[in-house]
Amino acid sequence: SGDMGGTYAITGTITVTGDTFKIDLKIDVDATSGGMGTKQTMVYKGDLTISDTKIDGTLDYDITFDVSGAGVPGATAGTYKLKIKYENVTLDSAGCPTGGKTKIDYDVSAQGQSQKGSVELEYGPKCGDVKMYQ
Repeated sequence: SGDMGGTYAITGTITVTGDTFKIDLKIDVDATSGGMGTKQTMVYKGDLTISDTKIDGTLDYDITFDVSGAGVPGATAGTYKLKIKYENVTLDSAGCPTGGKTKIDYDVSAQGQSQKGSVELEYGPKCGDVKMYQ
């Protein structure tokens, strides 16, 4: 239970073994009884390898929200999905990407509208060099 009234529940796990992070987490928020009129479910899933020199793996966010009871003009319900794939992103000694790619797929819907797409970032060869593709 939170300070704003309502309930908050976190279930799942985050496991760290060496440089490997496994994420399977769900957060439910129901603040309708606190006068805010909002419900939200956030699901995070990931399997990442993160070191001083490399990032590789996937991270997914799935968020469902309903703020229709909040008394806010235009408030609505919707979904937000984000899938991030790190493909052998290499890092220099300052932690700056100098190789590899990140692909981001998104799918958002609310108020009867929806948008899907993807963006790919290609890093290197120098720190600060980034090419973006849609």
